[in-house]
Amino acid sequence: MVTTASLLVTGTALLLAIRLDWVRDVGATLVDTHLGWLAAALVAQTFSIGSLAHQQRRLLTVCGNHPLPLPSVVATTYVGGALSLSLPIVGKAAAAVYSYRRFTAHGLKPAMVSWALVMSAVYLTLAFLTVSAIGTFSTGSAEGIAVGILTVAGVVVPAVVILGALHHARVRHRIHRAIDRAFAWLQRATRRPWPQTRRRVHTAVHIAATARLGVSNFLTVAAWSLANMAATLTAFVLSILAVGGDATWSVIVITWAAAFGAGQLGLIPGGIGIVDTALTVGLVAAGIPTTTAIAATLIYRIISFWLTAVAGSIAFVLSPRMPRMNQSLPDPITRTPWLRR
Repeated sequence: MVTTASLLVTGTALLLAIRLDWVRDVGATLVDTHLGWLAAALVAQTFSIGSLAHQQRRLLTVCGNHPLPLPSVVATTYVGGALSLSLPIVGKAAAAVYSYRRFTAHGLKPAMVSWALVMSAVYLTLAFLTVSAIGTFSTGSAEGIAVGILTVAGVVVPAVVILGALHHARVRHRIHRAIDRAFAWLQRATRRPWPQTRRRVHTAVHIAATARLGVSNFLTVAAWSLANMAATLTAFVLSILAVGGDATWSVIVITWAAAFGAGQLGLIPGGIGIVDTALTVGLVAAGIPTTTAIAATLIYRIISFWLTAVAGSIAFVLSPRMPRMNQSLPDPITRTPWLRR
């Protein structure tokens, strides 16, 4: 948080030094913010977090585990979001570790939790690419259509093919051999055997290959993933409307997709500076006045970044202490009753 605060102070100082009149005009625009659109943007962002919690909850219960209390999953999602946004570089890893510990503390299988978290990220990525592809297609230009086709052909299709290939025994055998070779190299390099980590990786691959979502679960998880991305995009649109901005739908989607993708790099907490610049420049290029674009970006970032970080911090403080985790893991080759074949 110290890094985040210092970056914010530095950015504000640079803005004051470059264009003092922008600060005055942005302040006037924010004073005239439409409260109805602002409230709707808050609701949309809240629904986005709730959609992610529903998605992870369904993935965690898809293989026969007991359903977790929704409030607990929502709190874990908020804390994970705060960690992901607040920590540079390691933010996403820290969020994954925290979610893993929280979910396994409820008695769920460690390997199953790992699989669910990985699949959650995969589905969210595919949902983001789907929304981005729809935005580029909607431009109607040859370049936009080409980008949309390349996105689907270059990312979505290979992801589906890889997941499907895991169901073949020969492919799984080669993956397990590659894992063994990798851990053999790691053991020589670190002079440690890493047996537990190695077993977890093997088990996660086994679960990914044998677990079946089923049509109903697949549609539910995909729907919640799309709802998460759509709600985040909606919050951005409503933030623009709240300050009186106006731009075409295709430009808004492309601007949001570019900024969202840049923010996922995780090099700077919350993508401060990178995301804000991408959003502002994209809106200005779409014909929105600079001060209006800055005001819309500020509102959206407060809603999607700062409020999420604050809510996650509160949830972390109020969360009960985690009990000792059950570290037992099933053998990766043994058939387990909680896998649907």
